[in-house]
Amino acid sequence: MLKLFRRRSAAATKALLADIRRSISSVQRDGYCAVSWQPAVLAVATPIVLDGLPVYALNMSLQNVERSDALASELGAYLNAFAAKCMEVLRSG
Repeated sequence: MLKLFRRRSAAATKALLADIRRSISSVQRDGYCAVSWQPAVLAVATPIVLDGLPVYALNMSLQNVERSDALASELGAYLNAFAAKCMEVLRSG
């Protein structure tokens, strides 16, 4: 998919890869990432990682909002807590 995207727009691909790297760093640092891929839309996501299972993601998106670190942090905290509960239930079988 990235190869096709690169052929269409090298500059856009470079920007996309930089955004992906920032999101990975955010997940490693904070447990979640927040992005605004579209105007007035904030998307926040956190992974669910368990040994022996595929990686899943929880995502929450809001429309008609301006991206703010405070809002991203609040939603990220909710998603991190929910992900922890999901992992607890999945581990206990």
